[in-house]
Amino acid sequence: MDDSELEKIRAKKRAELLKAMEKKQKEKEMEKSAEMKKKDLEMRKKQLIQQLLMPDALVYLGKIRQQNESLAIKIEETIMVMYVNHVIEEKLTLVDIKAVERRYTGQDSSIMVKRRGKDAKTLSEDLK
Repeated sequence: MDDSELEKIRAKKRAELLKAMEKKQKEKEMEKSAEMKKKDLEMRKKQLIQQLLMPDALVYLGKIRQQNESLAIKIEETIMVMYVNHVIEEKLTLVDIKAVERRYTGQDSSIMVKRRGKDAKTLSEDLK
């Protein structure tokens, strides 16, 4: 092999390495871009939730997030769907958030009635 052939092989190898480096750099940039978009979306979502909830409801949602992250995410998604479908006409209250929470946890809201000398019953049982 003479020097010209050896130089061609080296040039070809350099070109391959440069392409590989450029490819890795583009992948890193795409990952950073995707991460930035995700952070931006989360920030917008958080701002919208803050605008749609009353302060006490926002605090309650924070407490739910500390206890059960997946439930808080479901509640936020429900709020977003309600917003997109124009169901929300005014800021949501603590009662609204509790109603959505109960729907996901399967709890029924009930009014308890206790009469003198008798055990506490739900309102529906008491009216029967």
